[in-house]
Amino acid sequence: MTIYRYTGEDGFEISVPSENAVDLAKAILEKSEGKIRLTGLGARDSLRLEAGLCLYGNDMEQHITPVEAGLTWAIGKRRKAEGGFLGAEVILKQLAEDPKIRLVGFTSTGPPPRSHSEIQDEKGTTIGEITSGGFSPCLKKNIAMGYVKSGSHKAGTKAKILVVVCFSSEDLPTDKRLQPPCLSKIFRIGTLIKEVRVVGKMRWVMESAHIIRKAKHNAFPHQDVQLWHGFKFAILIGG
Repeated sequence: MTIYRYTGEDGFEISVPSENAVDLAKAILEKSEGKIRLTGLGARDSLRLEAGLCLYGNDMEQHITPVEAGLTWAIGKRRKAEGGFLGAEVILKQLAEDPKIRLVGFTSTGPPPRSHSEIQDEKGTTIGEITSGGFSPCLKKNIAMGYVKSGSHKAGTKAKILVVVCFSSEDLPTDKRLQPPCLSKIFRIGTLIKEVRVVGKMRWVMESAHIIRKAKHNAFPHQDVQLWHGFKFAILIGG
């Protein structure tokens, strides 16, 4: 048994042989008398997002440094002073001169941002990319994490983002012009939607007050339909 705090709360991980895992889980659920319930990765992910915890493969990669990811607390004072550790040349330079990119947190309006969504400033210039996003049950709004250029990372900075929504063609009405209720299961009611129009065989682009770009060819080859829509985002809460 090990302590597990990846949700931002106290918890534990129990390691057992794979053949005993299901029986152990059933026994724990039965003995808890309803106090312990099964949950999915979505619940865990929303908790770790609220806590601002990075997920390797999303918010951290081999090319991301602890300074860029806001993880300098994990570098001991002695290591910083003595240097000589793996990556010290790059990390110590970033500590002294600031990194080129920084991981920040967002609150947002509109559909939840997802990994690889493009972040833009109010002038439409690309300043970064979303790495994780979803709904926050505690804040009752959508939140996200992503990397932006240094200088755009300060709390209170406003930004825009490209939100990509994909679903199969049978989910779409045949009418070329759609009103907001037709897309209510994809977009929140109240989203500014002018028109959804055909731009090629089974390829649609949604136009709105904040349209960003056309659908990219074969961006998602496993899907029949793509909708690209730009939404104005609220305030940076990280940095």
